Parts: sequence; C-alpha cells; structure tokens
Amino acid sequence: MKNSPELVYKSALKFLVPLNLESTYREVSKEAMGLLDGSFATIFMADKNNLKRVYSSSPHLLPIQPRKNGYTYGVFKSQKSRILSYKDIYKVHPEIESLKIRYDLLAPLVYRGKSIGVISVLSKKKKFSKTDQDILNYFTPLASMAIRKAQLYKEVEDALKTRDLFISMASHELKTPITTMYIYTQLLKKKVEKGEEFDAEWIDNLLYEMSRLTKLIDELLQLSQIKTGNFKYNFEELNVVEIIEKTLSSFKLSHKKTKVVFKNESKQKTIRLVGDPDKLIQVLINLLDNSAKHNVLDKPITLILAAQEKRVKIIVDDHGSGIKREEISNIFDEFYKGKGHTKSGMGLGLYLIKKIIDQHHGKISISSAEGEGTRVTLDLPRFT
Repeated sequence: MKNSPELVYKSALKFLVPLNLESTYREVSKEAMGLLDGSFATIFMADKNNLKRVYSSSPHLLPIQPRKNGYTYGVFKSQKSRILSYKDIYKVHPEIESLKIRYDLLAPLVYRGKSIGVISVLSKKKKFSKTDQDILNYFTPLASMAIRKAQLYKEVEDALKTRDLFISMASHELKTPITTMYIYTQLLKKKVEKGEEFDAEWIDNLLYEMSRLTKLIDELLQLSQIKTGNFKYNFEELNVVEIIEKTLSSFKLSHKKTKVVFKNESKQKTIRLVGDPDKLIQVLINLLDNSAKHNVLDKPITLILAAQEKRVKIIVDDHGSGIKREEISNIFDEFYKGKGHTKSGMGLGLYLIKKIIDQHHGKISISSAEGEGTRVTLDLPRFT
C-alpha cells in the first residue's frame, strides 16, 4: 500500500479543504515528504520568466534561488522529473553541505499543459528510486491543481479588496469637489436671482474644483484602461526640450503661485527620444503637481534636463515635506497615499506614471528625506 497511487490520492484529498496559498505550499510539501520519506521539501513557482523559491520546510534553503541554467530550470522547461545525487547538489550549492542532503528528486508542477513551478524533495539518507520518481509524478498533477486553486482564490480575494478600496476612495474623493461645486453654484444662483454682485473668486474656486474632478475621473478611466489592456500609446520621434516647455506652459496656467526653475544642463535645444508626447506631458505635469502640493511656497521647484550619449534624465526637485523611508518602496502601488496622508487624490498618480514610463522602456526612481524634500528621476532611452 505504501507509495502506491492509492496513497497518493489519499494525500491529495487533504487539498480539497479550502487553504490559503501559504498553507497549500506547506501542505503539498508535507505530503510529498511523507510519500517519499524525504527530509526536506521546497517549492519553486514561476514569476514571469523567473523561478522563485516560495516555500521550504528548511529555513536554510529558503534564501537560495535557482540558477537560470541549473537543474531546476531544466525540469521546469522539459516538464520531466529528475533525481540528483549529493555530488550534483554540492557542486552547485556548497553552502548547504551542512544539511547533509544525499539526494534530490525534482518534479515539474504543470497545470493545463503549462509549467507553473517545480517541487523538490530532498533526502538525508534514502536513495530515490524510479518508483519514487513515479510516485512524485502521480502526485504533482494533483498538487498543481491545489496550488492553482489557491492562487486563483488569492487573486479573487485581492481583486475584491482592490474593488472595495476603489469604491471607498472614489466615493470620498469625488464627493469633495462635487459638494464644493454644488455650494458655490447655489451661492451664485442666489446672487444672480437677486441681481447682486458676487465674488469673482467663487468662479476661480469653481474652475479649480472642476479641474480636480476632471483629473480624478481621468485617472479612474486610465486605471480601467490599463487593467483591460486598452491604454493606447501613440509613439513618435519627439524633442524632449519641447515637451518640457509645453509642460511648463500648461502647468503655470493652473499653478500661478508656484515657481518652477528649468535647468537644461545639456545646453542642447534638441534632444530626441521616441515616446507618446501627451503621455509624457501628463507624467511631468503630475510630478510637478505632486511637488506643488508639498513644496514650500517661497522656494522654487527645480526641473533638470540632463542628456547622455544613450540616455535622457529628467529630474524634479522640491523642498517639501518629503517621504518616510519605509514608504518609498510602496509609493508606486495603486491607491497608495501613505500613512496619515491628508492631501487630495486617490493615490493613482505615481502608479500611472510608472506604468507610462515602463512602456517607454524607462525607469523612475525617488529619493527623499522627511522635511528635506523629494527628488524624482526619470531615465529614458535617447533616440540617436
């Protein structure tokens, strides 16, 4: 009975219980070790073109990642299991020799004909046989289905959390400008009906709130287009100096009190790259707008253009409140606003900016310190 297909299916019955992803990894590893009398088990999962060790029964193995041309990738690509001896193992990973592993049985995790990962069962004493290999080959399709089920459950759970957060933030952020616009419209109506003069600043405030509402709606539409793959780009050869000049011209119309200093360190009037001009202007306006929200009014925001032989850098420097060090790693997440953040907006600006820069094969980085301001650097490929 031991090591028979019946025992494999008996083990797999435990996967029918609803489990989260981490619990599924742990249960799959535990059952695989039990079936093969293994000492350790570890699971690698595909992340785009890379394999990552996502779970291990041994904490010593968890930090070790597979080599691109190694045995684990070979099993993943070929979808064929493989037995390794201690000579194969320590030749590649001498750092785990203290674990006294003698044999490693690797098997692919395959779902609907596609490799999704690899499971590795390691033994200190037992020499794995062809029978053990067959047993693991029986086991892995069931384990793959369990893992994929847990992945899908997590995706649905994350989507529901995002939906709830979206609804909550959208209702809050959209309500504020709409309420303000309603109040000013009511005041204007009463003044007009009585033939009385009204404060011209009311019109400015109305226009400001309309502009804010339009921006919020645009961000929501762009987020939807990104999620559905309908966010379109119109790439063309362009002059980045002209893009910056158009950006500054547009920005000054809505931020009359904010001073921006443009420094063209390259001294060149024409620096070419391939991009979507409207999207790049949107990126720069959003960066300047973020800086204006936090910047000290009596100090200018600095926009720097630097050109190298193959790269173009655009830097936005401000003297604002800065960003906490622990928050910088999350700054490009959708809906992220930071702890205690009270400024308007839905936390989509930097998320959208990064998506646009990624599509331009560029990079965006942020350096900041609390109370000392923030520097945002865009690094884009130059067209030569």
